[in-house]
Amino acid sequence: MLFADRWDAGRRLAERLEHLGDEDLFHGDLVHENLVVVGLPRGGLPVAFEVAKRLRAPLDVIVVRKLGVPFQPELGMGAIGEGGARIINEDVVGVADVGADELAVVEARERAELESRARRFRGDRPPVSLAGRTVVVVDDGIATGSTARAACQVARARGAARVVLAVPVAPAGWAARPGEDADELISLATPASFLAVGEAYADFSQTTDDEVSRCLAGAAAWAPRRAVAHGPPDQVAASRSVGTHTRGEAMSLEGKVAVVTGASRGIGEFVARRFAAGGCAVAVSARTVEEGDHPLPGSLSATVKAITDAGGTAIAIPADLARQEDRARLIDTAERELGPVDVLVNNAAITYFEPVDTFDERHFRLMFEVQVRAPFELVQRVLPGMRARKRGWILNISSAAARHPQIPPSPMAPRAGTAYGMCKAALERFSTGLAAEAYDDGIAVNALSPSGLVVTPGVIHHGLDRNMPKEMQEPVEMMAEASYALCTGDPAILTGKVTYARSILDELGIEVTAS
Repeated sequence: MLFADRWDAGRRLAERLEHLGDEDLFHGDLVHENLVVVGLPRGGLPVAFEVAKRLRAPLDVIVVRKLGVPFQPELGMGAIGEGGARIINEDVVGVADVGADELAVVEARERAELESRARRFRGDRPPVSLAGRTVVVVDDGIATGSTARAACQVARARGAARVVLAVPVAPAGWAARPGEDADELISLATPASFLAVGEAYADFSQTTDDEVSRCLAGAAAWAPRRAVAHGPPDQVAASRSVGTHTRGEAMSLEGKVAVVTGASRGIGEFVARRFAAGGCAVAVSARTVEEGDHPLPGSLSATVKAITDAGGTAIAIPADLARQEDRARLIDTAERELGPVDVLVNNAAITYFEPVDTFDERHFRLMFEVQVRAPFELVQRVLPGMRARKRGWILNISSAAARHPQIPPSPMAPRAGTAYGMCKAALERFSTGLAAEAYDDGIAVNALSPSGLVVTPGVIHHGLDRNMPKEMQEPVEMMAEASYALCTGDPAILTGKVTYARSILDELGIEVTAS
């Protein structure tokens, strides 16, 4: 097997295609608008998604329908595509003696199917214009090459200035087959003994219509929202170097991708909703998928619905962060569905309030897995990409429990929060250490705690709000806005902080009105 699956093949093909764009664009905020990646449905879309993500290019599906000779449908006499694209092989039409009326009937039938498929895959999104652009046609492999050739012809008919056909695997000698329909032909592998495309994959399970739609939606979350680069590479590079951002000035989350853990309720839910309101595509994660799955109110489904109902972009990725495999899957899925992670918010927590001498060992391990090890490993997974792009924001949600307790303790001080405080203290020290390590790469790392008690469902469950004066409570919107401020701040200045919501908002001159 050459590839684990289509996603793996796409990532490897993307590396081979770096020459197609301006290298600086691969690690910045700009979208390469002179380049478009189109995938052949359905199996070509996961491959094309990874290529478009790497090249920072718009992604679209290229829907083509072969026009088969009426009495021998497997023999193509032409092809059609969207936008009225139409290619007729007059030689085949003549030899097969297909009349104009017969051709019209075949074309009408295939046109209806083409439009139906395009709507199913793309939804309400319009097709991406190919006119005057370099178009990279991607499939999961080539067998006969007839469909890929038709796609190249359709791309050309829709105005492509240059057509590149790129696949992970094809038969030896395949380069002769597309003829003049493609300007450049690229295949990672051309095995001498080639029977079928699926032989090259460990997992060649069928790609569904829903997966195609998710690929397009995921690409839409990054591409249209970023700044657009036009013109020669030197002009594009110049436009980046004289950008409008000033040192110390707040940035925007528009077009960026965030992962927020513990987002089924409480602080995590409100942080995710605030980020989405700022234009960020958000991957929300927790264990509770639907209402009723957990005794406490709140769920990933409810958080995603609140975001999408408000016009934002969000996906739910259920994960138990005590499990290493779930931690790995969380980031892999977020990047596959939405694109490279720009912002990571570690908010997930599991808490047991037990005195040290009787603290259950299983509870102790579970707390450290979720609140210390999980943030560490999630950072390890997003950090290489952030370093490569010279940009990123990491926010660790902490608690006043990390503070050293007053001695002798006050009457209101909890007596069984030592293990919880240890977890949060470790998280804060991790934050400042990482901020120093990542500073030169433009990555901000901060730890944020509520200034007062945020009355979340978890707080109510543990009875922490009992006898707590109102003046010592804090609306959850305060944490959400403070999180947004820290994740839009200039990493050269707003990093390495262990701070509290009201304090950082006051420092930045931001007022919050709770709903």
